[in-house]
Amino acid sequence: MQPTVVLTLFGEEYIIPHSPKPVKKERIQKAPAPIAKKPRKKLKVVEGDVLEGWKSDKQYHSIGEVATLFNANVSLIRFWTIEFELKVRTTAKGNRLYTVENIFELRSIYRLVKQLGYKLNGAKAKIKEDKKRTLERVNLELSLRKLKKQLNQIRKSLQ
Repeated sequence: MQPTVVLTLFGEEYIIPHSPKPVKKERIQKAPAPIAKKPRKKLKVVEGDVLEGWKSDKQYHSIGEVATLFNANVSLIRFWTIEFELKVRTTAKGNRLYTVENIFELRSIYRLVKQLGYKLNGAKAKIKEDKKRTLERVNLELSLRKLKKQLNQIRKSLQ
C-alpha cells in the first residue's frame, strides 16, 4: 500500500507510512455445555391385557385412576382423550371422569399404540374404520387369552 500524504494548515507535508491494519484473532467459541435435565419417567409397556382382573365398582373414574390402570402418565391419557375424541364427562371444575366404556376404548388405543406399535394416525384410522368391530375384536382376543391361560393351568395340574 502507498504511504499517506497529509498537508497541514501551514503548507507542510507529512508523509505517513501506511501500516497494515492489525488482524483480529477470531475466538473459537466452545459449544455451551448441555443443561442437565431431569430424565423423563419411563413406564413399562404391559404385555397382555392391561385390565386383566380389573372390576369396576364405580360409575366414574378419575384420570389419575385410569392412568394407574394403564401404568401411564396422566398427560398421555389426557392426550389420547383429545386426539381420539373420546366423550368423557367433566365436572364443573373441568376434571375428566371416565366411564367403564371409556376405559375399554382407552384399552383398545393402548393395545394399538403401545403393544402393536401403530402410529397415532394409523390407530385413529383403525378405530374409526369400525369402532364396534375393533372393540369386539379386542374383547374377543382378550377372552381367548384368558381361556388359553386357564387351559394351560388345567394341563399343568393334570401332569
